Amino acid sequence: MSVKEEVKQYLLEHEDRENAPFERRIVCTNHKVYGLKTKLVEDKARELAKRGICVKELSFDSYEEIMIAGMMVGYKKISGDEKVKELEQVL
Repeated sequence: MSVKEEVKQYLLEHEDRENAPFERRIVCTNHKVYGLKTKLVEDKARELAKRGICVKELSFDSYEEIMIAGMMVGYKKISGDEKVKELEQVL
């Protein structure tokens, strides 16, 4: 299973349909919002960062996927210059 598929599956498994409308009101995005709690997004980002996954391997189809990518960069044990390069890929 690819990383993109793994993340999509994770988002679908943890989707919070009651929280999603609230999240849509507080974030300005045209992307899909699954309504995951921040803790779940952080946990997945931390796991992917520990595995050394590159942000290029992710898709950016939803708000949560973008958040996971950004958090992954923060959690990685890499130099500041490398973090900037990876963040440029997210942006």
